[in-house]
Amino acid sequence: MKTKYAYLALEVNDIEENVKWYTDILQCKDVTGRFGTDKAKGSACVELNDGKCLVLRYSPKMGVKSHAFHGCIGCDDFLRADNYFVKRGIKTPYQPGVGWGKQGPCGCYSIFVSDPSGNRIEVHGYTEKSLQLKKREEILPLIPMIEDDTWVDPKNPCTPSSEDTMPPMRFEHIGLFTENVDKCVTFLRKIGFRIHFELYVKDVRTYTYIKCNNDFFFFEVSPGRPGMNGYANYRHVGLAVDDVDAAISELEEQGIKTTKTEYGFDIVDQDGVTYEFHPMDALD
Repeated sequence: MKTKYAYLALEVNDIEENVKWYTDILQCKDVTGRFGTDKAKGSACVELNDGKCLVLRYSPKMGVKSHAFHGCIGCDDFLRADNYFVKRGIKTPYQPGVGWGKQGPCGCYSIFVSDPSGNRIEVHGYTEKSLQLKKREEILPLIPMIEDDTWVDPKNPCTPSSEDTMPPMRFEHIGLFTENVDKCVTFLRKIGFRIHFELYVKDVRTYTYIKCNNDFFFFEVSPGRPGMNGYANYRHVGLAVDDVDAAISELEEQGIKTTKTEYGFDIVDQDGVTYEFHPMDALD
């Protein structure tokens, strides 16, 4: 079964305000109408410059605990991105436990920004040590990296830059907390993903990155429970398959219950995360 990322759905408290933020701050395109979104019915869709989408759905009640706890975008020029956010007055708290100027355990620099509804989006800058870039021949296109020694001086967080625009962005991963990593990984492998790398910190498996075929997209699986870190109001994940009926047959043969919908079908994993499947042409 060939599976590709379609979108990550987020709950927001104001459709127009959040569409404006994503199109203005993250330089997304408003492509409402895709995946059945309709602003009059409380939903919208925005597209990053790599063609991957975020679906925004209005919810009067925010703060629903979800195992899908954050989305991450990677950029071609991390210093430029950080300077851009500073110049736009966007706060960029650094990854807890990592701190300013430090790399995370996966070898990436990391900051977070929040949309008007409080959904936190992680921004990654890559280095030669970034585990996401393992097996480079399989990563299309090759992701540009920053050099370790070009990182901004921690005492001067706003490095002067002639660039005041957002650098190219691509959607990298969705972080999932799960109470059983093995079951979660097995489930994701059944729906068309495979292990890209496993990261151990002090002999404890902290992150498992599950790769989507030859697409530069991952699930970052971590042990935890719903709502840890209070990151966001993530609703569900949208995926696309090349043959909906064949995918249903394959999944049901593996014991995964499917529910047909007007757009394709849904499945729910052991942690209660919903995956909406669409035909591949929905990505066009």
